[in-house]
Amino acid sequence: MRIVLVLAALVAVSVAAPQGFVSTPIPVLQFDESRDEFGQFALTYRTGNGISVTREGSLKPTADGKDHVLIQSGSQTYESPNGEKITETWTADENGYIVEGDHIPKASKA
Repeated sequence: MRIVLVLAALVAVSVAAPQGFVSTPIPVLQFDESRDEFGQFALTYRTGNGISVTREGSLKPTADGKDHVLIQSGSQTYESPNGEKITETWTADENGYIVEGDHIPKASKA
């Protein structure tokens, strides 16, 4: 009985496994990063499949001037499944996370 259960489990696992999918490592063609002692940073990388990313973080004084917060901004470019080049730019600060790109629908004006 145990052998039947083990065989049934092995068959279920082998049927559920993705068929024909082979993961090929994507090379990193460029990687640059710099940081300072305060936590500010700049990061850029580019991969072999056309992905390009930039990201920056800088300190900004709080409204009361008693502290600082890290605000970030950046962009990424990649190819969509239908072959379209997608570029997004974004910021993350006291106003929240704001992303822009031609592929993102715009709200209609009333």
